[in-house]
Amino acid sequence: MANALGLGHRVVGEWARHGIPINIGDEWSPRLSEIVAAPAGRTVPASDQHRLATFPETVVPAELVLDPPAHNVMPKGLYLATTAELSRRLSRIYTTLGIQDPLFQRLRDPQDRPPRKPTH
Repeated sequence: MANALGLGHRVVGEWARHGIPINIGDEWSPRLSEIVAAPAGRTVPASDQHRLATFPETVVPAELVLDPPAHNVMPKGLYLATTAELSRRLSRIYTTLGIQDPLFQRLRDPQDRPPRKPTH
């Protein structure tokens, strides 16, 4: 679970740095401002405030790593199934970028890729 959340956080961080394939930075700034302005938010360390602001986008890729939308497929098929599910869950068009996409890079990496489920 922690690895999946870490992966989700790395992916959305890369999306934010590159502004691709979805521009989510514009949504994070108002959320972060609300967190900082809230009385309870002032007691939260800055790094955790950022994680709270990015939480909705972080959880979706993390959940898809734990329970991928496609099983027993190669990374390209898993990537296409995952981006389609991301579009649905995040209610926005996720432009597939192929090998340029940080998500594709993560799904291609055997350390980040979810284990394949056995077929019967």
